[in-house]
Amino acid sequence: MREEPSYITALHALVPEVKEKNICVIFDGLANVTYWEKYDAEPPSAEEILAEFKKQIIEWDNIKYYRDRKEYLPDPYDLIWMLYNDIKCGNIESGSFMSSLNKAVEKFPEP
Repeated sequence: MREEPSYITALHALVPEVKEKNICVIFDGLANVTYWEKYDAEPPSAEEILAEFKKQIIEWDNIKYYRDRKEYLPDPYDLIWMLYNDIKCGNIESGSFMSSLNKAVEKFPEP
């Protein structure tokens, strides 16, 4: 799953090398890069960073249902045991595994 949007995730999307090479960057509160250790290029402008940041926020909000479902569901280990027990009892369609998934889907529908 993606990280929660921030100036740094926006910068990583714009200049992947910053993340890949762990290049040090410092921002002020307005998305201006105040320190940049990538000496062979200029940093993106605050406007570019803010545009990417806003795009990432929209994407983040669009998958909120997924994060909510993930929090609501039991741990994966418990889900596997539910599925195992449901298979063993021949109760796959209406057992605890499907019941847990259905509750999460109903409570947090996909938009």
